[in-house]
Amino acid sequence: RSVVAELLLARHETHVLKGLEQNPGLLSQINLNHIPGKASWFKKYHRVTLILAEAKQMSRSGNYEQAADLLKRA
Repeated sequence: RSVVAELLLARHETHVLKGLEQNPGLLSQINLNHIPGKASWFKKYHRVTLILAEAKQMSRSGNYEQAADLLKRA
């Protein structure tokens, strides 16, 4: 791959991660297959970040027990 392609891929991954941090529920709706060899890696690598974002969103909406249960299970 070229340097430009690698740079665009890195920027895209950063953009997707920021979107998922704001709305973790989108992970199940997003198809990452267009990122060659990265779909499963992305989900595994950013799993902690996404779980923390989801728990934070739950606690903001008053679902403290649900957030605590999610963190305990993770």
